[in-house]
Amino acid sequence: MQREPAEVELISCPFCAWRYAGLAGGEQLTARERELVNLVAAGAANKDIARRLTISVKTVKTHMTSIFRKLGLSTRLELAVAVGRSTTPQTKVG
Repeated sequence: MQREPAEVELISCPFCAWRYAGLAGGEQLTARERELVNLVAAGAANKDIARRLTISVKTVKTHMTSIFRKLGLSTRLELAVAVGRSTTPQTKVG
């Protein structure tokens, strides 16, 4: 069974560093790494990312290794959760 490529919205903006302001180490990410982070957070697989950005799967894996190292993370889930936390508005309870 062949899987259809993930349809994800690519949010890429060199001026959108604020999105990563709450993400520890986020300021160290390159613009390309931020593109990958957005796609991973949206649920895209390496193959889908490679196709979308017209790069090889090996290059995607290299970028992911760099992203994990810079952010001190080890899994895609940790990355998606970290990005979600950094973009979720903080609200007071009570």
